[in-house]
Amino acid sequence: MEMNFKDRGFLSTWHLNMVTFDREDNLWCVGTSNNIGKWNSRTFGLVDKKEYNQSWDSKMIAFDKSNAMWGVGTKGNLAKWNTTTGAWEEPDIEKPWDLKMIAFDNTGEMWCVGTEGNVGKWNPIDNKWDDQGDLGGWKLDWIAFRPGDPRGDIYCVGTKGNLGLYDPKFPNDTFHIASNFECKSLYFHEIFGFCVGTEGNMGVSI
Repeated sequence: MEMNFKDRGFLSTWHLNMVTFDREDNLWCVGTSNNIGKWNSRTFGLVDKKEYNQSWDSKMIAFDKSNAMWGVGTKGNLAKWNTTTGAWEEPDIEKPWDLKMIAFDNTGEMWCVGTEGNVGKWNPIDNKWDDQGDLGGWKLDWIAFRPGDPRGDIYCVGTKGNLGLYDPKFPNDTFHIASNFECKSLYFHEIFGFCVGTEGNMGVSI
């Protein structure tokens, strides 16, 4: 399997950690300075959304099915943005993990990658993360889900910038994906894949 990206360079001069889309098809990003940006299609530039950075330094953000924004902070902590209070609120989690990132699958369930490179799946009944271990033996930095995928494959970014595909039917393997990009994060929007390279530049699948 192969996945190639067209290098789009630095998005509005920002060096990036990650990109994502909300449920209204707006492009968002987190820069290497932990600032959150939103793409303005009229000016073809990023708007620095400084209101999200008050007493909170973001590593990444993600949007759930209700379009609520979640974030992972630089301390590995998890929070959800409260639009009423205009502040981040950290949920009360039984045995919280130190996180690298979170992602929502196609059913709306929340997954995470821990700081040890292992994967967790949120258990809302027990209010905790269920440890999924090292998928296929890989230590990970990132996971992503492709919209509309009926198999629930998990696309993986390893700690060496390598790409892989984890099929739950084959739990002992993560299949390598050949790529022209050394990635640090990955996101799928409709039919396109968006990645951020290790230099902070953005690539779009071709």
